[in-house]
Amino acid sequence: ADDFVVTGDWSIDYVAVNGSWSAAGPANGLNVFVYADAGGAPGAEMCSYLGLTVADPLNANLSADLPSTCDLTAGTYWFSAQGAVDFLVGGQWYWSDNTSANGYEWMWQNPGGGFGIGCLTWGDGDTCLSADYGPDLGFLLGGTGGGAGSQIPTVSTWGLVVLTLIG
Repeated sequence: ADDFVVTGDWSIDYVAVNGSWSAAGPANGLNVFVYADAGGAPGAEMCSYLGLTVADPLNANLSADLPSTCDLTAGTYWFSAQGAVDFLVGGQWYWSDNTSANGYEWMWQNPGGGFGIGCLTWGDGDTCLSADYGPDLGFLLGGTGGGAGSQIPTVSTWGLVVLTLIG
């Protein structure tokens, strides 16, 4: 999950998440979650969408229209996405990082303890995965209403936009 700031009432109706494959995909769907901020970590779930149909299942940069809007008021929130892939056929989908730092660093959780990796609850992504990724993750949220906060990033060396608000 990665954080973003909303400065006024805003309705999210579209998501795009930059990623890559360990094999070739395809994505069977996209799961999306938006959480309230809980002191610098994801808190209460605000919106969730499971099994979204992605625009192009073979493209690792997954995008989808939401079936209903995720309506938010001013504040800090966390966005999380999971690319649904049949491991034996398509491998794994990885959410791409971003080298620009905006707000809190990204967080990760592994509630089922898969692959013997800890972090059963939210923790610092780099620490959880014993790796050195960028401080943020690549995603775009589209919608209507509110404006962008002070944490709008610049394009990183990877060419990933962490957050764009359309209003």
